[in-house]
Amino acid sequence: MRLAAALILSASLAGAACKRPAPLPDDLVRAQAAERETDSKQAFAEYTDLVARCRSGARPNSAKDDCGVAALHRAEILERMELRGEASPGSAEQAYLDVRSVSSDGRTIARAQFQAAQLISRRDPALAVTIAHEIVTRWPSEVAAE
Repeated sequence: MRLAAALILSASLAGAACKRPAPLPDDLVRAQAAERETDSKQAFAEYTDLVARCRSGARPNSAKDDCGVAALHRAEILERMELRGEASPGSAEQAYLDVRSVSSDGRTIARAQFQAAQLISRRDPALAVTIAHEIVTRWPSEVAAE
């Protein structure tokens, strides 16, 4: 009985150890660190470099959607920069829409499309509705579809 319990315990611990997520690539870690330090320009540059590498086919070997995460964070920073007058108007909209081209995760894409639709709704409500409709029909189980 004790042997069986010990085997079950060791198997469950081994299973938990196997589920540890892969570490983030160094460039993504640097970008997130710059963002935490509120160095928007440095974080934006780091995310931009990572997204450019993703577009060129040099995607990180990761089960995570590092390219999509980097593109989404890049768009979020760009949106904040626009609010402060440090970026041209409309650039965040396009950055959110561009997440789709590098992301492999429906949740990340849906979140980015939702943010784009919100920004676009100020100048083109019909286009925003089209984007929102796509979110609801293509990714209905994601929070952005709610």
